[in-house]
Amino acid sequence: MKKLIILFFVISAALLYYYKPFYKRADISGFEIDYIDPKIIKDLNSYVLINFCSYGNSTCNKFEATLKNVFNEFNNTDKKVFNINIFDNQDLLNYFPIPFIPAQFFFDKNGDSFMPKGELAKDFSCNTKEDKTICYHIGELKKEEIIKIFKQMQENL
Repeated sequence: MKKLIILFFVISAALLYYYKPFYKRADISGFEIDYIDPKIIKDLNSYVLINFCSYGNSTCNKFEATLKNVFNEFNNTDKKVFNINIFDNQDLLNYFPIPFIPAQFFFDKNGDSFMPKGELAKDFSCNTKEDKTICYHIGELKKEEIIKIFKQMQENL
């Protein structure tokens, strides 16, 4: 009986470790988050910008100030800005094509990937995986560009 209880705890611990992303995804209330996936994005019913970075990357560190500024400006609105250290959760590479960092992904209120129009689209790329297209930007965006992209998303609905 004692061996059975120990076996139960070992299996439980292994399952918790294996399914850790599902545990992490509960807290998406702030700027820095650990995990997000397409279902969470859709459930937010918001315009979403997700930036993937690394805390050791100088470009990411510089761009973070711009993102925090946008986050603070749109706090408590239907526009959400999240920053994720990709090296904290590489499982996210299953959902997001991240060739370089920083990489930004925009999503409309339906949870669909958004590709800006006009001049804003010039530095965006798109990948298709499992019949789902996801668009992204590599490098830094200016605050004004981020705001214009959010406006385009609102006008698109």
